[in-house]
Amino acid sequence: CCPTNMQSLVLGCLLDLCENPKSLSHVLTWRGRTGRATATSHRLLLRLWRDEETSLGVARTGDGVLSDVINPLKSADRFLESDQPKVASRAIVDVVGNMRAKMWALFSKIGFDGGVV
Repeated sequence: CCPTNMQSLVLGCLLDLCENPKSLSHVLTWRGRTGRATATSHRLLLRLWRDEETSLGVARTGDGVLSDVINPLKSADRFLESDQPKVASRAIVDVVGNMRAKMWALFSKIGFDGGVV
């Protein structure tokens, strides 16, 4: 992958490229190598999602299930929200501050929301 501070920019560019249906087919067929396993665009995005959740402190059980099913997008930094001054809406901070929105849009583009992957 690329350095963490560049991942959001690269995901944004990839998301823009996926607006073109011809580019989308290239993303779907991309293969790379990471260690012993063959990486696909799906596996790469899932790994980035998990890495982002880990960095945000999203709680999961030992089975990988979200611990908080009532507020599944709540991360550890939201518990400290009352200590921070209000400079922008929480939604804007979430979109700018983490990559989950871009990854979710890419998941939707490649078919995760339609059940076909």
